[in-house]
Amino acid sequence: MVQRDFDEEKLKIAFSNVKNDILNLKIEIEHIKTILLKIKDEMGFKKTGSTGNKGVVISSLYHRYDNVMTSTQEISSKKVNEDLQILDNNIKKFVKSLSDREFVIFMAIYQLEDELKRSITYKDLLDKLDLSSFSLRNGMSELLRKNSPIIKERLHNSIVSFSIKKDFRALRIGDKILDFRKSFESNQTKLSDIF
Repeated sequence: MVQRDFDEEKLKIAFSNVKNDILNLKIEIEHIKTILLKIKDEMGFKKTGSTGNKGVVISSLYHRYDNVMTSTQEISSKKVNEDLQILDNNIKKFVKSLSDREFVIFMAIYQLEDELKRSITYKDLLDKLDLSSFSLRNGMSELLRKNSPIIKERLHNSIVSFSIKKDFRALRIGDKILDFRKSFESNQTKLSDIF
């Protein structure tokens, strides 16, 4: 009889541990859902281009998350991994779509914002980059047209500032973008390679 009580006690403890693990997983899933909903709210998920000075939404990069966040189904790790892979592919497509000048401007904003701890102005970019004002403004127009994760704001005295969207910066992929761009450029066939 003592042996049976001991086994029942072990079984009760094991089931209690499993129950606690399941509860902890549910709490983690809810936490992830909350974070994803917060990101969705911050981004605004506009289907069209930006309006006013509220910045540009990268709907092309994040459109897949719209379905994940509005779904009432539980998030499975497989689904999250699929969505992360899609996000990764969309970011790579975005980086590939940029001209050399646009990429340099984008990365300058990304890095200067880290260094200066504030949004970046045209003057900051002109001091950092070897570009004319005309080239810089054209490059910025193209970046915004391509739905880059850049927020454009008009400050006092008609000064315009730029910053990287918080949700994009939270991904912490600046170095990975640089590495990808370098590998992408080294794999490209150049006209000089043909002749």
